Amino acid sequence: KTATWWRQHLEVAKASGGEYAVSTKPVVVLPRVNHSAFCPGFDVKGDLPGEVASSEATAAIAQTAAAFILLHTQAGGSAAEGPLEVLRQGVARTAEFLNPYLVAQSMEVSGATATAEGMSSMCMQAQHLLAGLAVEDDARLQVTDAFHASLADLGHCSPSCSSATGGIVSASTCSHVDYYTDVANLGEITAAKQIACKMQPGERIA
Repeated sequence: KTATWWRQHLEVAKASGGEYAVSTKPVVVLPRVNHSAFCPGFDVKGDLPGEVASSEATAAIAQTAAAFILLHTQAGGSAAEGPLEVLRQGVARTAEFLNPYLVAQSMEVSGATATAEGMSSMCMQAQHLLAGLAVEDDARLQVTDAFHASLADLGHCSPSCSSATGGIVSASTCSHVDYYTDVANLGEITAAKQIACKMQPGERIA
């Protein structure tokens, strides 16, 4: 779910600048702190164990929340620099964690156009792995993918493989993604529940 808010932060940064995004829509993942730490004395069902004492977690939460509040209640100038720096550091740490996560999510499906529903680079890479070719042979394997939002359409899609001039082998894969149920934007997981890939067997490509 945090990935959704991080995308929104990046959109604000792109439109209005990084400093504006940090001060108005900061997204901060606190290291080693779990969800239960935000409600001391109550363990959230299914939560992972925290890696710091409750007092340390509370201090980290308070520092970040207080920085945002002070930034928007103080007169500004030099007085705002301390709180702003706390948020800058928190957002920078979060970027190290969530930017790679967004890259991984983009591998599920991307590149949708008016005439195509996109492609799954995850399935394309999986086809290379399934082929099991040596490095020099894998360089001659060109893989394309056709993504289908409908599972029924995936059923009608057939992967293919053909040889071309210059020793190039072209393979096409078919992909589909299922997501977790999200009602009224209250879902907890935005990543794919599963990625379906229809590929050519390695023996066919070899």
